[in-house]
Parts: sequence; C-alpha cells; structure tokens
Amino acid sequence: RGKDINFSFDNRHYKITYINSRIKNMKITVKANNDIYVSGYNLSYDQIKEFVYKYINWIDKAILKNNSRIDNINYNDYLDGKTMWVYGKEYEVCFIDDMPLKYYSIVDNKMYVSNKLTKEGLFKVVKDNNLDYLSERVNFYASIFDKIPNLVIKDMKSKYGYNRYKDNVICLSKRLIHYPKEFIDYVIVHEFCHYYVHNHSKDFYILVSEYMPNYKEILKRVKKFNLLIKY
Repeated sequence: RGKDINFSFDNRHYKITYINSRIKNMKITVKANNDIYVSGYNLSYDQIKEFVYKYINWIDKAILKNNSRIDNINYNDYLDGKTMWVYGKEYEVCFIDDMPLKYYSIVDNKMYVSNKLTKEGLFKVVKDNNLDYLSERVNFYASIFDKIPNLVIKDMKSKYGYNRYKDNVICLSKRLIHYPKEFIDYVIVHEFCHYYVHNHSKDFYILVSEYMPNYKEILKRVKKFNLLIKY
C-alpha cells in the first residue's frame, strides 16, 4: 500500500502515491486514470518532492495525453447500468454472485458488483464508496485557503456544489465522483473562492485562476462529462 503525498507547484496541485520499493533508481509513473506513483527505497519527503519537480513538465504532458485519449461517452449504456464512470474513467459493469452488496471491485477496465444490485443500487454503491475522496480533497484545499468549512455531501443532480459562506458550509454533489479528478478539484477551488468573492464576476475568476491557472482548459475537457450528473 502506498503513501499519499500532496504537492503544489506554481499553483498546480498534485496527489502523489509513494511506493517504498527496493529498486535501484527512483521511478515515476502516470497511470491511464492520471494517478501518479513514485517508487524508490526509503525516500524522504524532500527527495520525493525534488524528484517530482524535476519531472513536473513530463507529468503534465502525460496527463494531457491521457485526457486526449478519452472516447465519447455512451450515455445509454451508462444510464442502463452497463458501464460506470469513476473519476472520468469508464468501466464495464460485471454482475457476480460472491460480491458484497455494499462494495465493488475494479480489475483492469471492469467493475465487479453483486448481481443482487438494482441499477439504482449500483449507482448508490459507487457513490457511497467514494465519498471519502471528496472529503480528502476538501481537507487538502482547506489548508491552502486557511478555511475549515462544514462539509455536506448530497445527491444533487442540478449543481456540482455551492458555498453557503454565512454558515461556513460547502456542499458538494455525490455525483462528482463520476468526473475526472481535476474537475473535482476545480469545483472545490471554485467553492472555496466564494468565501472571498460572493458572485461570478471577473474578480471571482481572477481569484480562481490564482489557485488553478488551467481552469479554463479543465472546463473545456469536462464538457463531454456534463450529463454524468443528471441521471
């Protein structure tokens, strides 16, 4: 099991999974789902950070290349429960006998779930098993913005999220877990910025760009995913 480490470079934020492995040379890998792994033996935090920084441009290019490979989404298969999208990646849904009702398993491009699940149950299981990720990303940005919100995660299909700043509440849609991780980060940054600018004016998006300079490119890439929240 790897250790997750968060890094920020030029207002770009990266989650690195460090694998402590007895290998001769350090190794960095960007998976097809854009998860980033660094392998090496007994590396310190500073060693990992220096290594990642050395290859940061290569990482960005690999992520961009992965994103460009995503095919158009077959919404009918998705809505019928034949495929499932998790963090921007599509999986073929396979129903089996010995899978616990509350969990699922992913192997390669297939998601295995209990054959006792309904289509609605499938979506609920996938969402419920990924809520911790939304909480983790909010906690990560809470330290950057120096704000600790009361987080609410609801099953919204009309909004990605909202900030009720007077009550110190950030609310996120459970359905965000179907979207690429970079877009989830954008939504969270967007809501944190509403602590400082309470509308969507030019000043608001200038603030967003300070924390996420590539947000416009993220929004362009995510257009194809827009219906994933509306089932």
